[in-house]
Amino acid sequence: MNDTDATVVLSKPEARRRWRLYIGLAIGLVIAGPIISWAVMQGVRRHRAQQVLDEALAAVDRSDPGWRLADLEAARKPVADDENSALVVLEVKRLLPNPLEPGVLPPLPQCQVTPDEFQELQSQLQPLTQALAKASTLSNLADGRFPDSESKDPLAESKDCGNVAIVAQLLRMRATASAQSGDADGAVQATLGIAGAARAIGDERRLVAQLKRLQCRNELLFCVERVLGQGQPSEAGLAKLQQALEEEAAVPACLFAIEGERAGYHQLALAAEGGEIDVDKICLLYTPPANPWNEMVFGTLTTTLAREGHARMLYLMSELVEVAKAPPHLQHAEGAKLANSWDIRVGNYRFFPELDKRDFGVPGLFRGNLAAMRCGIVAIAAERYRQANHRWPEKVEDLAKGQLAPWAVDPLSGSPIRLELREDGLTVIAHGEEGVRREPTRTMRLYDPKHRRQPPQAVEEREPGGRR
Repeated sequence: MNDTDATVVLSKPEARRRWRLYIGLAIGLVIAGPIISWAVMQGVRRHRAQQVLDEALAAVDRSDPGWRLADLEAARKPVADDENSALVVLEVKRLLPNPLEPGVLPPLPQCQVTPDEFQELQSQLQPLTQALAKASTLSNLADGRFPDSESKDPLAESKDCGNVAIVAQLLRMRATASAQSGDADGAVQATLGIAGAARAIGDERRLVAQLKRLQCRNELLFCVERVLGQGQPSEAGLAKLQQALEEEAAVPACLFAIEGERAGYHQLALAAEGGEIDVDKICLLYTPPANPWNEMVFGTLTTTLAREGHARMLYLMSELVEVAKAPPHLQHAEGAKLANSWDIRVGNYRFFPELDKRDFGVPGLFRGNLAAMRCGIVAIAAERYRQANHRWPEKVEDLAKGQLAPWAVDPLSGSPIRLELREDGLTVIAHGEEGVRREPTRTMRLYDPKHRRQPPQAVEEREPGGRR
């Protein structure tokens, strides 16, 4: 056997091994190729979606630096413990029974409560002397801040924040009892305490917290109308009450709420995209795929789609923030432009499906409350004018020496708040202009002294839940 024959014989096993390698590689490519292709495809889509999100984040950073939740919290005003109305609210709550049973809500501000209702109200207040004494100090405190919440929910308010509404109800009971007893200035003092309870919310960037503020404002306005319907408070008391309402009405509560919503939803989206929470927390499958297997192979990962939904949410919520920054009477028209933007659909999913119900109506809600607050301010100013001049003002400009004070502007229309003289007094009115969708009218009734402290209205004649 020569050298050439030996080489040929020795190469056969090597050739077989080489063919097995080729076949193995081919089988590997057949199996791994689609997987690699799928991974590359998903990677490219993820990269593009991240680019869209990064552009949205950069746009928000340019227009509104410091908008993230951590930045908003860091920028909040510090409040010293001895000046913190939130700590007083917590102490009052500890002194209250659980639960507190609020007293009756008289349906008409000029009518007294029945003797039985008054006796029940006094019996409810009697064991609450300590809590009432502590709550009375709220009128002297200008700001508040509840201890930081440890909740993992970025949309949740600070712990115990909801107690402001309970304290406001307690003080409303005190104001009602004082007004019934003929102690008008005592009722004013309790009402000032409700304003202090509202201030306990401070600049918290949470929608839920600022909604608690609105509850306090509703109690505040109820007491203002009640006090003015039952007696004639002193000029000094009315001046303090008007100042308290002016300061509270000037708080940009709507802006605080929407800024917090944008930052909170951003934080929630980051957690879903990063796998810290289930992505289902921010999306809803609204169209099941016709072919699930085809969707599994060629569809886009939900966490990738979430980035696109995240970006669209940031643009939308940033526009809503700008609506909140606009003059109140322009907000309705500006907000209407967003009416068709709340359905954030990407692929087969609807992202942040609760946004429209939770946030779309927020500016209108706060704007209506502002209208009611300004009606309250005008009502107090009108009562002060009547006491000084022995007649009601004819127009709102009369209340500021011929000028139109900021609080005398109707936030629903941008026009002066209207005054309408009646046979028994005066009505303060805020409502939207003709020619646009009319928002609910806000009013406050004032009565001539002889029409105040009227006999109780029969219980069966009252509207369910009382007149608020």
